[in-house]
Amino acid sequence: MDQTEDKCPEKIKRSLFYFQLTDMFEISELSSFLNRHETEERFPYILKQWKSSDTLTQHRTLFPPEIIYEISDHCKFCMDLFAASDGETLLGAGHGKLPHRLLHDADGNADSYEDITDARKLTVREAMVEYGPSAVWIVSEYGTSYRNEYEGKFYKASTRYS
Repeated sequence: MDQTEDKCPEKIKRSLFYFQLTDMFEISELSSFLNRHETEERFPYILKQWKSSDTLTQHRTLFPPEIIYEISDHCKFCMDLFAASDGETLLGAGHGKLPHRLLHDADGNADSYEDITDARKLTVREAMVEYGPSAVWIVSEYGTSYRNEYEGKFYKASTRYS
């Protein structure tokens, strides 16, 4: 664990930047949801920052878990999510497909794959709550992550911790 993670409050660890949300959700649905009057009434400070004319400010807008959970209920996610049977690993797969694991030959080279049939399919909100938003973002980038896995490098660049 690096020093930034030690200093970073738990709520910040469960938050995501706007640029991360655009990697995960259908952009038109995300924009429509954020531009709703009800959303603006509930999260005025966040949406004021998000609507900034400065692109860097907009992309560094930090969205707390409360709004991320609502986004996950209303916007299409980029893949299907699964909980592996170990209870700690979160897996991603294309819509309508099962996650898979690579199989290796005797020399250790990946030569084929098999579907993981004992994984439990999750809704995006379930994955967010059970594994954490950062873990869900990591799965959208790399295909797998772990419960409460946290990518601290983006938070190091931000001076906003409150």
